[in-house]
Amino acid sequence: MNAGKHDTAMEGCSLDAQKRYQSNLSLRARHLQSSSRAQEKKLNDLYLQLMGSDRVAAESAAGFDGLEAALKKRQNDLEWLLQTTESAIARKRTTADVGPVR
Repeated sequence: MNAGKHDTAMEGCSLDAQKRYQSNLSLRARHLQSSSRAQEKKLNDLYLQLMGSDRVAAESAAGFDGLEAALKKRQNDLEWLLQTTESAIARKRTTADVGPVR
């Protein structure tokens, strides 16, 4: 809602005022980004102090373990599909060798 009010108000402003406004928004965005990084670091440091391990490293390890499990399941599924396909081909060859039943 506020963005619409600011956009409408900005239409009547001079080019210099619009540039200052955009510069101010850019400065605020950089400040918020910097503040976010600082808060993330504080959170990670606190987690390290309380849990005895790095939160980011723990999340990365958990993500890696989950990925490894998903890849292993996919590998098992592909091996089952390969075996099933090979069995079907072998049955088809056996049927073709015997010929049609009359």
